[in-house]
Amino acid sequence: MKKLSCIIPVLVLSLILSFAPACGNSEASINVQELLKACEQGNLEDVEGLLEKDVNVNSKDKSGDSALIIATRNRHTEIAELLIANGANVNAKAENGITPLMAAAKHGYTEIKDLLKAAGAQE
Repeated sequence: MKKLSCIIPVLVLSLILSFAPACGNSEASINVQELLKACEQGNLEDVEGLLEKDVNVNSKDKSGDSALIIATRNRHTEIAELLIANGANVNAKAENGITPLMAAAKHGYTEIKDLLKAAGAQE
């Protein structure tokens, strides 16, 4: 009986931990938030490191803004280039219908607009 009482807490803990990703606290969820923050702040090294960890390049925030839209809106050209080189969808729309190209045009960011068009962004 003593062995069983030691095993049960371990089994319960294992069961609880197996559901942790469903609670939104998974490493993947944290990495997505870090990617979006790095794109907003212009931290190229962090973006590179997170992409090397296979964080989804097309990750979106709660508003549906993709990492590429966030980088574009904040005029982080090098990060936009990096995201595109890693397969970011240049035509992905946020929930409000904005695309990276629309964000670049709205803010007058010609260099990023040209980059997006060269990568196949549709007007």
